[in-house]
Amino acid sequence: PLHEFAWAVADADNPTSTWWYVFDDPGDGTVVLRHGGRMGPAPSGLSIAIEAMPDKEERIVARRLDEWRANIEATLARIKALAEASA
Repeated sequence: PLHEFAWAVADADNPTSTWWYVFDDPGDGTVVLRHGGRMGPAPSGLSIAIEAMPDKEERIVARRLDEWRANIEATLARIKALAEASA
């Protein structure tokens, strides 16, 4: 509690993706935030797009990874701003 949280998208028993954050305290007055994500095991919109256009799989995955990166960076920036404002 208060150090880690996660959530599953769609069905908790068979999610399309799972996301998590872990807050670590190395003891030097800082907090290290780790973020992770996993696609599946249930099919997602990404799976459906690849099945429909298998010849474009590399481009589809690259675009999705770019979206993830941008969204993760925005989320982490918001978390940082909140943490610094309350410090």
